[in-house]
Amino acid sequence: YAFDGNSGTIWHSNWQGASDKLKPQGTFDEIGGVIDLGQKYTINQFKFTPRSGTNSGQVTKADLYVKANEDDEWIKVAEDAEFADDATTKTFYFDEQEVQYVWFVAKESDDGWVAVSEFDIANAPAQTYTVYVEAQEGGTAGGGKTGVAENTEITVTAEAEKGYAFAGWYDAVTGTKVSDDAEYTFAVTENTALTAQFTKDEEPEVTYHTVTINGETVQVEHGQTLAQPADPVKEGYKFIGWYVGDAEYDFSQPVTSDLTITAKFEKIETPGEGDSGQDKPGTDKPGADTQKPGSGNADKGDNTAVQTGDQSSPVIWAVVLIVAVAAAAAVVVVRKKRK
Repeated sequence: YAFDGNSGTIWHSNWQGASDKLKPQGTFDEIGGVIDLGQKYTINQFKFTPRSGTNSGQVTKADLYVKANEDDEWIKVAEDAEFADDATTKTFYFDEQEVQYVWFVAKESDDGWVAVSEFDIANAPAQTYTVYVEAQEGGTAGGGKTGVAENTEITVTAEAEKGYAFAGWYDAVTGTKVSDDAEYTFAVTENTALTAQFTKDEEPEVTYHTVTINGETVQVEHGQTLAQPADPVKEGYKFIGWYVGDAEYDFSQPVTSDLTITAKFEKIETPGEGDSGQDKPGTDKPGADTQKPGSGNADKGDNTAVQTGDQSSPVIWAVVLIVAVAAAAAVVVVRKKRK
């Protein structure tokens, strides 16, 4: 009844079995049938028209297989082809080939039943379309084609640049969003122009820290490192290193807080400084560690003799002079008496 040109006659699934329906209304994963065209035809299309007059049995998803000879392997020319839930004629498109046997497999329908008023074949030139894609600022788009056969699936792709995020595919004519997928696959049914849109990422707020180093202040971005300055010079001191408190600062580490960095020095000791084991030049006092003339038994000779370098008081010299004068006078007196 589906090849008689009469839309009032139908090919129907087993309507007497209450559960003989496609899921989810019934228990069947698929309902179909094999059609023998009676002879070989060179075709590139297979059509079916849903039952008219009632919204029942309208197939919305189906597979299609073909072969030229009964003993040949089935060739799958369509898988999960989707159709509108209405009474319009549906068409499978495939590469032109010789066909005698067709296996139609319904997988989903509007109510679980399957009802077709007419099947048909054709070898008309397939309608072709153009798919045009463009990208707005922030990314690139690809996958556009010309000469795309009707109902051929095509995939367009979009890629965001650094600092941007993909925001969706939009119809370039109407401005309507058609997909959120960066890789968007669809069946071409008309000339199509798509625009890939992108949004700019929000820039994170930058935090800076105040670093004071030897009295000078600089601002350093959080997570960045501070350039190590040249070693400072201080006369009479040796530079030990840069310190934060009692710890030496590591300039290879990122700055994560405010810092105060100071230069640490060590005094350089000069020869003789701080050495208590040796006398310093010119520090000995007369009589401090040496024996005074005539003050001890060290000199067994005449205690009245003037020693070289004697630093004694002028009184001593006066006494010596008086003694010498008196001795001379005594000698004179003795000589006079002898005479």
